[in-house]
Amino acid sequence: MSSKKLIAVVGATGAQGGFVVQALLEDGQFQVRGLTRNPDSPASKQLISQGVEMVKCDIDNPAELDRAFEGVYGVFSTTNTMESYKIHQPEHEITQGRNIADAAKKANVKHFIHSSLLDSTALSNGKYRHIYHFSNKARIEEYVKELGLPVTVVMYGYYMSNATSGLLPMRTAADGTLEFLYPVPDDTQLAPIHLKDAGKSVLKCFLNPEKTIGQTYYFASNYMTIREFTDIFTKTTGRPTRAICLSAEERSEVAPYNLAPLVEMYQFWHEFGYFAHADLKPTHEAFGDFVDLETYLRQEGYKGPAI
Repeated sequence: MSSKKLIAVVGATGAQGGFVVQALLEDGQFQVRGLTRNPDSPASKQLISQGVEMVKCDIDNPAELDRAFEGVYGVFSTTNTMESYKIHQPEHEITQGRNIADAAKKANVKHFIHSSLLDSTALSNGKYRHIYHFSNKARIEEYVKELGLPVTVVMYGYYMSNATSGLLPMRTAADGTLEFLYPVPDDTQLAPIHLKDAGKSVLKCFLNPEKTIGQTYYFASNYMTIREFTDIFTKTTGRPTRAICLSAEERSEVAPYNLAPLVEMYQFWHEFGYFAHADLKPTHEAFGDFVDLETYLRQEGYKGPAI
């Protein structure tokens, strides 16, 4: 039987959890257990082939969570707001987060890493109260701390992969210019992060609990405006690139800006800044510098969508 400490990853087949799993596997100092509703899915089978123990677990079911956390030393937890949106109960995410925290407390987990976000409702005095994927995670964070779990809080920046995977709305103008579509002006602040760097940083948290428990870290290479973001695309792709600020009428016809929470998210960033201008220096001192957007795009060889 392995003497390695066991880390359970909630959301092991997702964007954040997937890179955490890969970092843990590459390091080799921990056993890895992934939680999934479907251990027979292609993504689960791929992880099983890499040595991950995939456990069937519905996080709406406390008994299944209790079993999934048996013998676990540490937990990386991220919750999925989109699932709650699908059932038209956005705050259901909070219930799921509390279920995870309760099970971790019951299992006497020694290190709980919670993927959180800012409480946009509180910071804006209720102005931006529909950004559920922010405020829900903040409320889960409060609950985790109330339980007294040994917690490290991590907040993820703007995924660099959003721009290269087609998730960020864009179009090609008649003159060949690549246009990124946003619901806000191009002086809005972003905070890009390569998910691989974030995964490695979570690993370092688990390796250094005496330094990281009780801390909050902001995963971003730097702050930049949307205008700077598009300038880097021009530089790296060789294609003219610009940002287009959509009108209220235009964005109602462009996914995902036809969803109020996504529009409010960008408006919140425009008014308050990404991470509300939190200092990134302590995070970089703890984990080293992160790959910047220009380096990421060159590494990916991204040249923009086909014209």
